[in-house]
Amino acid sequence: MALRLFADYAVIYCSIQSEKDSELLQQDLVDLIIWETEWGMKLHKCNLLRVTRRKKPITTSYRMREHQLEVIILSKDLSWKAHWKMVTSKANHTLPFYGRISQTAP
Repeated sequence: MALRLFADYAVIYCSIQSEKDSELLQQDLVDLIIWETEWGMKLHKCNLLRVTRRKKPITTSYRMREHQLEVIILSKDLSWKAHWKMVTSKANHTLPFYGRISQTAP
């Protein structure tokens, strides 16, 4: 894992070639939370940018504290199609839930 600190934000990046690399990144994220606590800091917005050219990418979910990191996906041609497909699929799964709630709300 590489960590770059800038004025008011940080960037963490690494190459994931295997499941073991995914486990190491998750442990690094846990260590980062320990570091932020020791230094009295708070990381606010955390995202995961996944860039891959693989047909079957390693799709590990990463967590920081109790939150799963939001995933941003770019395809091999650097288009946003895969990301938008994931976002709309997620929205379509939650839409019926909100429809049921709105029908029972006063």
